[in-house]
Amino acid sequence: MKRRIMAWFALVLLVVGMVAAPQLATAASFTAAKAAIKVGSTTIKVGATSTGWKSKLGKYSRKAYDGCTEGTQSYLYTFSGKGVKVETLLKTKTNKETVMSFVITGKTVGTSTGLKVGNTKERMETLYGTGYSKSSSTYTYSAGGKSMVVKFSGDKVKSITLLA
Repeated sequence: MKRRIMAWFALVLLVVGMVAAPQLATAASFTAAKAAIKVGSTTIKVGATSTGWKSKLGKYSRKAYDGCTEGTQSYLYTFSGKGVKVETLLKTKTNKETVMSFVITGKTVGTSTGLKVGNTKERMETLYGTGYSKSSSTYTYSAGGKSMVVKFSGDKVKSITLLA
């Protein structure tokens, strides 16, 4: 009798696990890997050291300023046609430029997961879940040393900032 109950209990656990697993696997969340933008079919991640992203975003203006640590130079690229700003850090010793942040204010470029300016909070939560902190009309997701800050105006996304 005990074996029959144990076998039945194991079967119930197996079925519950099979039903719950797909839901858990598809649960939306922000991860460090999602700290990226998508331009056409190209994904550009925060932390990227390649400079190919410049041509993907098009014409830009660049402003240089001293980096926060010795031996570095920071640049702010403004892609006004796309409504995107990209901040980079150039390590002068290695001559490698690293993407430190993206600020999206235009509607043509979105995050790698598909969030765009003009989307609703419901869309944001569908794509990234509810694991955010909230301050006024600003929602912040963090994971793996990277963050995404989404500012709203009313019920629509006004800007998206991805940070290293």
